[in-house]
Amino acid sequence: MTSHKESGHEPETPVVVHAKKHKKKYSNSGNRALQEFDEGLTKTAQKISKAVQEGLDTYASARKASSEKKDGAFHDLLENHSKALRKALPIAAEAPADLLDSIADMKVVRDIFHKKDDDDDED
Repeated sequence: MTSHKESGHEPETPVVVHAKKHKKKYSNSGNRALQEFDEGLTKTAQKISKAVQEGLDTYASARKASSEKKDGAFHDLLENHSKALRKALPIAAEAPADLLDSIADMKVVRDIFHKKDDDDDED
């Protein structure tokens, strides 16, 4: 077997590409709050969708394994559902906090709370 130097081929080094972070663009009008809220709702819906998918995948694989035994899928029904919920619930549990975080990050909400803090400082 020939080495890389003998064959004339040098091993390739990986090229790392750094993508620029895309800055979000919002309307300057009152629609900005709706756009930010919609973004939070979308992220939350995706999280719940992921939880459902993970749970269903877990259930399907557990059911398939159970079905190899006679009446196994029926006998293991509750256990298989339990496995699916154990997988899905921790993922879904993050969704309400993600939604509240996105609301807290909204400019209109930040402005309200900062204004309140400024008013308290004047007292």
